[in-house]
Amino acid sequence: MRNLDNNRIVFIIPCSDSHRTAEENLGIGYLTSILRKNGYDVTVVDAWLANLSPKSAADIVSALEKPLFLGFSCYYTNCKQAVAILKYIRKLWPEIQSIVGGYSPTFDPDFFLHKGFDMVFKGEAEQYIINVARYFKGELPVECLSNVAYLQEGRIINNFMTPGASSLDLLPYPSRDTTDIAIRRKTPIHILTSRGCYGECSFCSINAFNKTTGNSKWRERSLDDIVEELHSLYSQGIRHFKFIDDSFIEPPRDSSWCKEFLHRLRERDINGLRIRGSIRADRVSDDLMCVLKEIGFYSFSCGIENMSQTALSRMGKTASVDSNIKALDILKKYDMYVQAGLILFDPETSLEELEQNYAVLEKYPWIVCKGVFTEMYAAKGTKFTEGLLQADGINLGNSSYEIKDHQVRFCHQALKAWHTYHQELYDKLIDPLSAPKAISAQNMQAFFREYSKVRRQDLVFMKEVLSEARKTERIDPTKLASDRLQETKAFYNDIADNTDKLYKQAELIFDAKSNPFLKDSTYD
Repeated sequence: MRNLDNNRIVFIIPCSDSHRTAEENLGIGYLTSILRKNGYDVTVVDAWLANLSPKSAADIVSALEKPLFLGFSCYYTNCKQAVAILKYIRKLWPEIQSIVGGYSPTFDPDFFLHKGFDMVFKGEAEQYIINVARYFKGELPVECLSNVAYLQEGRIINNFMTPGASSLDLLPYPSRDTTDIAIRRKTPIHILTSRGCYGECSFCSINAFNKTTGNSKWRERSLDDIVEELHSLYSQGIRHFKFIDDSFIEPPRDSSWCKEFLHRLRERDINGLRIRGSIRADRVSDDLMCVLKEIGFYSFSCGIENMSQTALSRMGKTASVDSNIKALDILKKYDMYVQAGLILFDPETSLEELEQNYAVLEKYPWIVCKGVFTEMYAAKGTKFTEGLLQADGINLGNSSYEIKDHQVRFCHQALKAWHTYHQELYDKLIDPLSAPKAISAQNMQAFFREYSKVRRQDLVFMKEVLSEARKTERIDPTKLASDRLQETKAFYNDIADNTDKLYKQAELIFDAKSNPFLKDSTYD
């Protein structure tokens, strides 16, 4: 018998078993805001931001009155933590109901249902979360719920799908329950100004998500709505922001739109912002960057992906090598930190493509990349995974594949071994630049100087690997990496010491885990 008077709901963000450091969960913020406006009593337990163990997170929930249901924000790398939290809570409330949502549950509801969650929500939940709450109260039958999957007599039932909000202005401003924690951790405050992307990249989960859920490829908020939310946060003293848009600049946004954005900010006396955004390489222009710099943008994530035209075409990229280079030149002109997404290895990679990439990377050593080993992540639900049926075996939603060219396999093994040897140092050093953190420009420059030293070593080793790959008789790739590591051991010890000093100076916390995607190579 359900309690119709119970309006209590608990949302839980578990810790992630990954090399990423914690950031705000804006999706939960939106759902919390909507529910509260409709009379529900919502508690948010962000175990990731607060660095809570499953037991500690469960204890916080168990100290509350029993809620209607538990809602989890999940993906593969935090599912283990979520399941542990759920098991602890069910020791007190064996019949407590749970629902899980996010990209991974949307693409793989079976996996999460068989892990013990009662229901999966697929797609964007803002338009439908009230119906979900009404279902748990016993006011709606499960058949009336769109976008959900659940087990019924051992069978998985997938209900009908409906898209998310047609206009993002329909959404209320998100609740900011964890903003104080984010500020203490020096994490920029998240802002959403659009959703989606007009690209057609074969590896992209964003595209696959929108196709699965029936959403438009790209939707935006009005400038009035964006500026009003920024003004509210600015009035609280917040200056560091991360625009979490998948692609910040898409038509009809252009330099004129950016100028109007700047004008609206000036009208509200909003100045001195530090903003990080995401932009496609073929959307970068001089006129655009000139205005964005004045608005306060200082850092961009830019999906360069590759510097070989054949590889870009294979990935379905609309950008060309020329447009990638043009974008980098413009971003450099305006002193932007550029986190350049790179994908060097996929099944069809050739040695010539790797050499083309090295030639460009050597000319642009200042771009921020996590090493010179990067491979295609074959995410479930994407076009790239068609025909790739073998799972990775470690529950990361990644299909495995074989690199066809034997010379490329050699490079793959050598560069992977090289990166694996010092991955923890690299992740710690790069995090303030790639996340990025809300630190001073001076501290950011200090981290970048240390990063630049490591980048030079990476490129030296990559050149050596490519040269060795051309030989008829080659040294063992892991030995090549280990020999080079021994030669540079003192160098990396110095980098580690300097990185620790910079963390103390900037008052930063690094509590990420080891990269779970760097598993042993399967090649003979």
